[in-house]
Amino acid sequence: MTRLNELLGMLHIACDDTRILQGVSDDSRKVKKDWLFVCRKGITHDGAAYIDDALRKGAVVLCDKKRKWRKNGQKVEATSHQEKEQVYACEDVEAIAQALIELYFGDLCKHLCVIGVSGTSGKTSVACIITHILRKQQKKTFRIGTHEIDDNQHIQAIPNTTPDSFTLANLLKEAIQQGFTHIVMEVSSHAIDQNRICFMSYDAIVYTNITQDHLDYHFTRTHYMYTKFKLRRYLKKDGFIIINKDFPYLMKLQHLSDAKLITIGFDAAHFTIEDMHLSEQGAIFTINGYSFVIPLLGKMNVYNTTEAIALCHMLNITYEQLIASCQDLPYVSGRMELMKGKKHTVLLDYAHTPDAVEKLMEFARSICQGKLYIIVGCGGERDRSKRKLMADAACKYSDMAIFTSDNPRHESLSTILLDMCKTTYQNYEVVENRYFAIKYTIKIAKESDIIVIAGKGNEKTQDVEGRMYPFDDADCVRKRFAKEELFWK
Repeated sequence: MTRLNELLGMLHIACDDTRILQGVSDDSRKVKKDWLFVCRKGITHDGAAYIDDALRKGAVVLCDKKRKWRKNGQKVEATSHQEKEQVYACEDVEAIAQALIELYFGDLCKHLCVIGVSGTSGKTSVACIITHILRKQQKKTFRIGTHEIDDNQHIQAIPNTTPDSFTLANLLKEAIQQGFTHIVMEVSSHAIDQNRICFMSYDAIVYTNITQDHLDYHFTRTHYMYTKFKLRRYLKKDGFIIINKDFPYLMKLQHLSDAKLITIGFDAAHFTIEDMHLSEQGAIFTINGYSFVIPLLGKMNVYNTTEAIALCHMLNITYEQLIASCQDLPYVSGRMELMKGKKHTVLLDYAHTPDAVEKLMEFARSICQGKLYIIVGCGGERDRSKRKLMADAACKYSDMAIFTSDNPRHESLSTILLDMCKTTYQNYEVVENRYFAIKYTIKIAKESDIIVIAGKGNEKTQDVEGRMYPFDDADCVRKRFAKEELFWK
């Protein structure tokens, strides 16, 4: 139990309120009576608009001095403790956020095995494979990933890959209370740069890859890469890092860290992949002489599975146990997901970078007996420089690329598509409406053809002009398959 005056006193904030705090959050929607609402500046707001909401719920507020909010329609300035309003002010909330979390929640990671997965692509797949293996070994595992958290009973939606620090702290606290022993979480470059993981410490870190992405935020690939590499600073004393030796740029990490580095790859790695065979049914390969059969598709999933195997073996899971656990790996929705209709084959994937699109198309081409189509778009208000590169990768391996919408946000869809049409190839068409693009491609494709739908994966919405419209690629495919079934009957 933590009393408000004791907590604020340790932060050198005068307070004589002895109430016992029931929780701490920087989200006014989550606070209740006797909670502490930490008013922070967000990306799209200054936090002050939510002070009144927190006060009405009976919460206490901590904010910056001279932070103004509206009370009864009038602006109020928090220059000191407001006795009636229960508002406490300090010089800089952001500067004390980490200390506040550590003082209230304690060392959340001390008694947990915490695994961080980072990279441009493959994070969700690796995190899900690790979680599957650990649960097969009766390890109570809690997963935090792209747009969802998974406690093995329910999957709850979250808005981003890595939650903000207070949400993350509350999630770990709840996990500990529920008896979880392992945390598997995806860590984005935004989370590292914005200090969302300030209080975290990891037993192991897995790097999938680092290619071009988020240059609208990081501006250069160098800044993006070294932001990812900063995750090493959150490793526990005896922790280790797993990297893919086949990606030379990841090997730069060995000069920056004195932590134990474990490598995977096809040539002279700690976990060496050999004798790989890929098919529509999955993959067969060996690691250090042990044969693995997995139902997941493509070379990237061989890499993803090998990284998960390496990590779990380092956690004392035997090869025999790993072989058995990998035989029934579940596919991750929207990640190399094969959908079969009566006459059509569709490959659905989250690929939204040039490198990911290229690797996706290389695999699709390797199993395609007829023509290969791809439906692809680029997100609005994001890195414009990758649009032509994605279009090039799509056209290079396909017989026909269909350029369409993919979360244009507040940007003009025409501008996005014009950037994609700068590709050096000519084998493309433009269909602005994504549903009609799917409908059109399924209509023209033949039985031996493959249709790749890239970019959105398992997303359930389309972001247009700030509004989230329901949209699900897989659902669109199922509806078209149903129509085609009727036609073929």
